[in-house]
Amino acid sequence: MPAAPERGKANRSVLEILGEALGLPPSSLRLLSGEASRDKTVLVPLPPAEVASRLASRVIVSP
Repeated sequence: MPAAPERGKANRSVLEILGEALGLPPSSLRLLSGEASRDKTVLVPLPPAEVASRLASRVIVSP
């Protein structure tokens, strides 16, 4: 269930979920913009190709 957008709960949830998907602690990610928006920009301390590779390995495609 998504966190309510109150007192930063939703933003923390986004960083936790993204960190888990990337195999990184949420504390290593930084929300750059979108604190009060549905659209977020997050700084990830990995090269873009590594981010894409890690996320692609987590995607499950059903037949």
